[in-house]
Amino acid sequence: MCSSDLANLYETWGGPKKLSFGLGGGGFLTDDVATSTKAVGADAILRVSGLTVMVDAAQAWITPTDTMTDTPDVWEPTVRRGLTGQVGYGIGPVEIAAKTSLFDDSSIGGYTTILGGVVYHGLLDDRDRDRVRVGIGYEARLEEAGIPNDTIRLWVQARP
Repeated sequence: MCSSDLANLYETWGGPKKLSFGLGGGGFLTDDVATSTKAVGADAILRVSGLTVMVDAAQAWITPTDTMTDTPDVWEPTVRRGLTGQVGYGIGPVEIAAKTSLFDDSSIGGYTTILGGVVYHGLLDDRDRDRVRVGIGYEARLEEAGIPNDTIRLWVQARP
């Protein structure tokens, strides 16, 4: 199978209908003046016949350093975890998707978001990439504190 038979794994819609799979990972270490951070992450995407399934996970360990030069980002060793999953289906230039994200911080707690929406991909270039995206969605934000801040979102993206 040549690469032109595969779907573009940097896009969540359009292109060939053959099975395509991508896997990635990474990490970093940052030693700032007042905080040390170590983090790892991994993601995966699967595309076939208009269906796209994605998952992304990350974890960071943040530790304040012993300094009087700057204020640390955290006051005690903190672990932050994030997990996002998305399922979408493209029908022509329209993509319907649902996404959920979980975030947990050992110092301040966590929250969950659930987003459902529709995106129109238009003004295709000579490689069938969209130049304009217009979408609408509803996001429910579930927080431990019970703060009511669900949103309806409308977005437009454009590129040359």
